[in-house]
Amino acid sequence: MNNANNSMSRSNIFRTYLQFTQNFNVEKDGDKSKEKEDPSKVGGISNAYYSVRLSYERAQGESMDPEFQKDYFSYGYLGKFTTYQAPTFSRVVKNFGQAPDSFLMDNGKYIYLTNYLRQAGIQILLILLSKQILTLLEEITPKLYMII
Repeated sequence: MNNANNSMSRSNIFRTYLQFTQNFNVEKDGDKSKEKEDPSKVGGISNAYYSVRLSYERAQGESMDPEFQKDYFSYGYLGKFTTYQAPTFSRVVKNFGQAPDSFLMDNGKYIYLTNYLRQAGIQILLILLSKQILTLLEEITPKLYMII
């Protein structure tokens, strides 16, 4: 309908991370020379570390019409329709030899008619007062004539 109006965009991106590192350096009595002289006497792991990193990311985005924004019922709204009603009639003619139509009156008597106007229904005229629909009709009308 009017999706060409979806031109305003908003986006948020949130990123964070946490990093933890721990070192394991084996030293005995604060003397590094003993470890270098005789590594076989030192037990376990020497000069090791581990690192843990946690990361979190969140992204959010939306596109909308700058005028309507979050008024969702305004999207695709064409305008206000005004209706006008009028009864329509059709002519009934019975030829010679055909049975007349009979109608029961309020007083309980029947009336027989051979030439009369019968109400066929109600004609409804919808008028839309909107600039958007008039523009749309101006675009569609030449295309309809090209099809015909």
